[in-house]
Amino acid sequence: MEHDVTFDLYQQLLRLDDCWELRRELDLWRKFETAAWRTVDRVVTMSEQDRRLVTCTPAITLANGVDLHRFHPAADVPDPRRILFIGSFAHRPNVMAVEFFLKQVWPLLHDAALHIIAGARHEQYAVAASLSQPGITLDGFVADVRPAYQRAALVVAPLVASAGTNIKVLEAMAMGKAVVSTPAGVNGLDLTPGEDFVLVHTAREMADAIETLLATPAGRARIEAAARSRVERDYSWDTIARAQSALYRELLR
Repeated sequence: MEHDVTFDLYQQLLRLDDCWELRRELDLWRKFETAAWRTVDRVVTMSEQDRRLVTCTPAITLANGVDLHRFHPAADVPDPRRILFIGSFAHRPNVMAVEFFLKQVWPLLHDAALHIIAGARHEQYAVAASLSQPGITLDGFVADVRPAYQRAALVVAPLVASAGTNIKVLEAMAMGKAVVSTPAGVNGLDLTPGEDFVLVHTAREMADAIETLLATPAGRARIEAAARSRVERDYSWDTIARAQSALYRELLR
């Protein structure tokens, strides 16, 4: 993977804050990426949404995926009100997601614990929200995130803008975790709201969904099982490898 369709991200950011710096970045990325597409025989995207953005060159979708042997449900009982967010602060949308969650969602929750894994050198990135509030644990680089998934009762993806696809959502689902996400958090993923994950649009909806899932283990277990089944069916490395091999055979003819 090289990178996301970055001009798509800047189009989203412009809808949130229309300023000349973002417009300039959008113009530069659009020119760079569309010029790069013209130099290759095929462009591979991770979602149908991205594929539709590609012009001038044939494009194919090979979905993102997860190692189902490494990421799998654990027998350990999670902490009853522990929420997990994973996202490197080096990627601006993750910082925006944390700001949204801490400013608008966190104050609506009670007696919850929030674990944030922010990636290497996270201190270098400004976050317009307090990360030192009671109940919040902040980690930087974590070599193995599986214990963090195992301890979490559920996982949140509160993104307000996103490009590409969110591999952390697929990892959480593979671990058998219920995910509460905004539309941007599952951008490009072909998932079914209400079955594979819980879709929310506002801070209040996210807080209510979190409280409901934390209070109803049986309902949460239903989503957890469906999440694992979905990644087994559509997002395993074996499935993606077969599609990748077919693409290589086509190009070699």
